[in-house]
Amino acid sequence: MTKYKTEPLKCWNKAKELRNKIYDRIGKARDEGRKMIVSGGTESAISLPAGFDMEFFGGEPYVAGCAFMGKNDSSKYMKYFETAEAAKYPRDLCSYMRLSVGSLLCNSYAFGGAYPKPEFNLQTHELISKRLKAAC
Repeated sequence: MTKYKTEPLKCWNKAKELRNKIYDRIGKARDEGRKMIVSGGTESAISLPAGFDMEFFGGEPYVAGCAFMGKNDSSKYMKYFETAEAAKYPRDLCSYMRLSVGSLLCNSYAFGGAYPKPEFNLQTHELISKRLKAAC
């Protein structure tokens, strides 16, 4: 018998429901007249766009969702990788970057429809070099 009782997280389904609503709002933002801001990293001033009633399209959680969905059907997401490679992005580039670029170049939003077109990009750091430094 274990010392501490464990059980599945009771709110997991609600968390997934809320996350799906966010991606649905992002996908429909422009069609519904809302502005959208995009950022490579989610730590970039998330509260700022919310204060201006904008949708926040974070690159990292988006491609993490792409990768997770690819576990069940990898064909769509392999197309993202192949499209990025055909556009001369090398295979040794970060897989998050290749998924993001491939999705953009395919004009395909993993959660359905065309890739969302943001109003502008908010980037408060230089993401890739930090990942490379952390890996060394």
